[in-house]
Amino acid sequence: MAKTVVSIGVDQGGTKLMIGAVTSDGSIVEKTTFPTGFREQYKTADAIFKGLEAFLADKDWEICGIGMGIVGEIDTEKGIWKQMYGLDTDAPVAVYDEIRQRFGVPCRIDNDVKTAMLAVRKFEIAPDCNDFAYVNVGTGISGAFVVDGHLLRGDGNNAGEIGQYPVKMKDGTIDNVEDVASGGGMMRRVRALAADYPNDPATEVRHTGELYRLADEGSPLAVEITETAAESIAMLLVNVMATCSPKLVIVGGGTMRDGWLFKKVISKMPKTVYCENTEIRLSGLDLSTIGLIGAALNGFEAAK
Repeated sequence: MAKTVVSIGVDQGGTKLMIGAVTSDGSIVEKTTFPTGFREQYKTADAIFKGLEAFLADKDWEICGIGMGIVGEIDTEKGIWKQMYGLDTDAPVAVYDEIRQRFGVPCRIDNDVKTAMLAVRKFEIAPDCNDFAYVNVGTGISGAFVVDGHLLRGDGNNAGEIGQYPVKMKDGTIDNVEDVASGGGMMRRVRALAADYPNDPATEVRHTGELYRLADEGSPLAVEITETAAESIAMLLVNVMATCSPKLVIVGGGTMRDGWLFKKVISKMPKTVYCENTEIRLSGLDLSTIGLIGAALNGFEAAK
């Protein structure tokens, strides 16, 4: 009996590490998740390699390659993870060489959001759509832009770091959109503003789903944070559309998973020529596994 041909995907996000075996049609044969949340790059790299060893032990698949979507700066050509968060403790990791040595299969790595975009492009975008943007709102905020059929990488593969776009706050100060509208940013704002909202139930929230529920129930703190987040993401999308003129914008990421924040963002979109000419929609893929499937597509690409 023929073995199942799979690519092993590795999706390393800000809070978790997901490893899975995926077939060429995007079906997940098996997957597992490890908690991470490490700030140190070397600890994260060690967790990835050990996680792969544990996941692949005693498996009877035909593995054609391993693909990874990793947070940080990636040299895709050399297969080197240059840095994770730009901290002094970061040091380049030769991921391709390490994978070949440990597992004997080809490997391809890329930034996690550019990797998730591969799943969107293969399974959600019409083949003739050559101009689109994928915007990921999760623990952080980033994007991937395809223009004239080509993924924009920029110098150092850093194109798409749109979480750094500035936003003007109500008090006149300037922040960046990631700090006020990502999942991590909203949770940090809960802690920063808690003293101004004594006895507000939102001061105790631990994830965005609770924040959305409390906003619906009228919590002043939850309303303040989610309204600011929605307005900031709406302005971010306008800037993206003005920058690369996509035919379509797909929005994904864990913070958008249940559609609550996406609906609020759409209600905040201004009436501009960019908005009128561009379709914006929430990804129809499973946002909890979109990065894993995209990573596996990197593995299939490495096997060619």
